[in-house]
Amino acid sequence: MNSRTALNSRMNKELGADNGLIGQFGVGFYSAFLVAEKIVVSTKSPKVDKQYVWEAEADSSSYVIKEETDPEKMLTRGTQITLFLREDDKYEFADPTRIQGLVKNYSQFVSFPIFTWQEKSRTVEVEEEESKEGEEATEGEKEKKKKTITQKYWDWELANETKPIWMRNPKEVENTEYNEFYKKTFNEFLDPLAHAHFTTEGEVEFRSVLYIPGMAPLSNEEIMNPKTKNIRLYVKRVFISDDFDGELFPRYLSFVKGVVDSNDLPLNVSREILQESRIVRIMRKRLVRKTFDMIQDIAETDDKADYKKFWESFGKFMKLGCIEDSGNQKRLAPLLRFHSSKNETELISLDQYVENMPESQNAIYYIATDSLQSAKTAPFLEKLVQKDIEVFYLIEPIDEVAIQNLQTYKEKVC
Repeated sequence: MNSRTALNSRMNKELGADNGLIGQFGVGFYSAFLVAEKIVVSTKSPKVDKQYVWEAEADSSSYVIKEETDPEKMLTRGTQITLFLREDDKYEFADPTRIQGLVKNYSQFVSFPIFTWQEKSRTVEVEEEESKEGEEATEGEKEKKKKTITQKYWDWELANETKPIWMRNPKEVENTEYNEFYKKTFNEFLDPLAHAHFTTEGEVEFRSVLYIPGMAPLSNEEIMNPKTKNIRLYVKRVFISDDFDGELFPRYLSFVKGVVDSNDLPLNVSREILQESRIVRIMRKRLVRKTFDMIQDIAETDDKADYKKFWESFGKFMKLGCIEDSGNQKRLAPLLRFHSSKNETELISLDQYVENMPESQNAIYYIATDSLQSAKTAPFLEKLVQKDIEVFYLIEPIDEVAIQNLQTYKEKVC
């Protein structure tokens, strides 16, 4: 066992099994040399008088440990890490705005406070001396007036003051808070149609808040692109990535937005780990199930306008799911909506269609055309209407393929 492994083993025993933020191999620390040409670590325990300094340079394979002797550099307690930035990085990574942006993106929700050194401004009143008009006043005759000026100053600012909404009890979170978090996190201006806040325990433990957006993506091409930035993955409240390619959600649910925070994944999780991990497969299954529950809740609400809005925005995604995800067709099929020969103005579900079928009817009839008008004037439709058989109007190219992939619905042939 080398010295670093022994040190980490000892720290893990002292700090407990939950010490997930302590690295095992020092990769996180040594990554600081990507931007620094030299690193100095000063540390002092409150129990001893001595302070030690560890110092190393990027182009050297060795390091120096020494006792601090300069009184001006002595700490009361704790650890201070100083990075001497490389020439080509010092302007970018010494910029307070850049630093604060990195903290907010990756560490906004970690459980300990992070402060950044920021320039601020404040208004203050100062006195100005003004002589009486028309004469030169003596020192005692000068009138004192006050004026307001803007004063610049530097101070520490808390950069991660937001408490993660998914760590709170759902019963204590108002709908307005969910909506505000959604808009701020995903740069949206409309309230979501629905949200789901849940904790999963057992084989895999994770917390999540998922949202159904209030409108469809602006580009129709996104329906064919599973690579979105709609899901933000955290591990122990540290942001890991929002760049996924279908690992957490299938392509037809790529419109879902939300955050997922796992305690079971490693902080250095990679794309390869995500693709091969059993944990991720279990997470995906449960995330998909919760999404279906959200959509079903919208469909069953008393306000039919909500589901109409959902279907207008994401109906194509549901149809795509019937084609690509045979394992979830039983969940997808009840969500489908179409016009029919008996409902030309209102969209109806497969459940409504089957409920209205005569007992002798064993199949679901449909006609695929390019418009409602051409469907209504189709030659073979007349005989079916005369027999009081309802016919679905499939007016989009994806409709017929989606229905055919179902094959049957409630023992009725499609």
